[in-house]
Amino acid sequence: MISIKKDLTKNIENVDLRYYFKEQASMSMGIYPMSSYNELGEKHERTPYEEGWNAALIKILEKEIQIESWFDSLSDINKEHVTYLLKYDVITLSPRKDKMDMYINCNDVFYSAADGEEITVNDFEILVDLDWGFGWKGIVAWIALKRGIEPMSDNYKNDKAYKEAKEYLKCKR
Repeated sequence: MISIKKDLTKNIENVDLRYYFKEQASMSMGIYPMSSYNELGEKHERTPYEEGWNAALIKILEKEIQIESWFDSLSDINKEHVTYLLKYDVITLSPRKDKMDMYINCNDVFYSAADGEEITVNDFEILVDLDWGFGWKGIVAWIALKRGIEPMSDNYKNDKAYKEAKEYLKCKR
């Protein structure tokens, strides 16, 4: 069995989580286009509300506070895990009205489309282990086993780290 040893404290010390919270809050915002066209082909300019950056900035700050509050509610070990997973761009947080959606962006890995794998707090430890031991290929192996499908590209299927990660995961079951 493959063993993964890690000391997260060296990889997450001096991390300014506010940067990651702000980034995650900003990424969860929609973008207002300058204009759009309706089904009749008529141009629709942005509304005054859409034009206002103040409204957008307030919304971003609200989401940042929501992310920070959610983070504060986690156990110490899960705080370490989230810090690692955000620092190494493994997970994406998307605050909703009364919950935190979390996922791994896996666009164009399993399908030629936008794609994400939902995760829970219970997945943090294995995701840290896999990223630490195998990098992105370990994360893809986890998603592949969870979904029961292989990635589209043979670059994954023939990769040593990907194969080792899948073997590691089979031993963990």
